[in-house]
Amino acid sequence: MQPVATRINTRADRSLKAVYFAYFLGHSGVVAFMSLHLAGLGLTGREIGLLLAVGPVVGIIVQPAWSFLADARGGVRGALLGALTGAALLSLLIPLGKSYGALLLLLMGWAFFFNGIDPLLNSLALESLGREADAFGRLRLFGSFGNAGSQLLIGVLTQIVHSAAMFLWQALFLLVALANVLAITQGGSGRERALGRRGLVVMLLGSRALLLFLPAALLLQTSQVMGWSYFALYMKAQGAGAVEAGVGLWIAVLSAFPFFLFAQPLLSRFGPHRLLLVSASAYALRWGLLSATGSIAAIYIIQTLNGCCYALYYVAAVALVHKESPAPLKATGQGLLSAVHISLATICGGLLGGLLLDWSDVFWLYRAAAGLALASMPLLIALALAESRKAASGAEGDACGTKVLE
Repeated sequence: MQPVATRINTRADRSLKAVYFAYFLGHSGVVAFMSLHLAGLGLTGREIGLLLAVGPVVGIIVQPAWSFLADARGGVRGALLGALTGAALLSLLIPLGKSYGALLLLLMGWAFFFNGIDPLLNSLALESLGREADAFGRLRLFGSFGNAGSQLLIGVLTQIVHSAAMFLWQALFLLVALANVLAITQGGSGRERALGRRGLVVMLLGSRALLLFLPAALLLQTSQVMGWSYFALYMKAQGAGAVEAGVGLWIAVLSAFPFFLFAQPLLSRFGPHRLLLVSASAYALRWGLLSATGSIAAIYIIQTLNGCCYALYYVAAVALVHKESPAPLKATGQGLLSAVHISLATICGGLLGGLLLDWSDVFWLYRAAAGLALASMPLLIALALAESRKAASGAEGDACGTKVLE
């Protein structure tokens, strides 16, 4: 007979896979088509740009705040339920906004709840996995499945119904995700008392690994935002249309599947530090090659590097921050990571990309993205060397202990 603990973990795994799938199926396409909806309301380009910036600007503050609240109150699951509920309700209200002012308020409220979901969901998944945290990739893989489906299905929905329908779609699948979170028992046993605001500062200043990694994460994901957000313009400069651009993005999404699937053995064998170096190298190679090629077929082949870039980065980043964050601040660590590599990187990538387009062309934008990936590597090399020294020191300590016992 299967042990009870194993049965519980299996049920939790199934629920978490459903949460990841529903969450990404609901919102990924909305992000891609938001500008289309806003343009349909007759807003100016400046107004659209400011509204699109609301999410990442609010996220810098609320992502660590949601996670810190979860740690302080000892309930990641409860905080996630609150974030999902609020985001679903605001999604239903967004179609009612017709003016710039109304939309600004609605999107600020939506961003307040929505930005808490990703770090809290990752934290709940890691907490549920416990000592098997390296298996995170096989749960996150279902988010990629949802992402791939969302880009296609929401595109069809906006074309045959109306762009406002995508917000109802988003609300529906956020509620599906919420129902599956309700089926998950709070992971962990006896959560330690939160360290408070002083503990957060100590975590940041006391962890050399985080001090090295977070700036590297910002550089890498700023390059990702630039390469991804301006891909349609890049393809237009190559003489391709929207369909060809969509195919290129679709290939990139699909290429991440095997890396999420096999993340556990990769993390176990190489560790997050080496995987981050591989990811940074792949990013630099990808953006550099795209800036130099003029063949659509070659572009599609180069886009398959996205799995080695983004998927490896994501699982390694989540694993590293989980490992380096003290037990009472595991969720806070994930919130801090999301604030840096989602919100802050989105702002930096969007602004820097726009400035480079004004200064030169989209090909120089991709060369700059390659330069950012290369700039992250000294930090990641220092991080890997520090980890190697720590491992060697631990091995020496174990050997000394063995000799004493003998």
